[in-house]
Amino acid sequence: LQPRSRREPLYPLTAGKRPERVSVTVEFIVDKKGFARLPRIVSPAPDAFGYAACQAIASWRFAPPTVKGKPVEVLVQVPLTFSP
Repeated sequence: LQPRSRREPLYPLTAGKRPERVSVTVEFIVDKKGFARLPRIVSPAPDAFGYAACQAIASWRFAPPTVKGKPVEVLVQVPLTFSP
């Protein structure tokens, strides 16, 4: 996959007063037009971090994926790390 635009997830303000480093793995589909679709959390994470990760990934765009010149959908898993 060739990314065209990727927005980094924002550290959630609701995470509390004591910042921590949190890792989240998100699975999503890159559709035939290169849009990230249906992001979902596949690793345990606090709700605020999972929501922030899914919001960021929903805005990601890729070059349309192809196999032998034909557009395809691709299932992707991406690990994200939040640092304060």
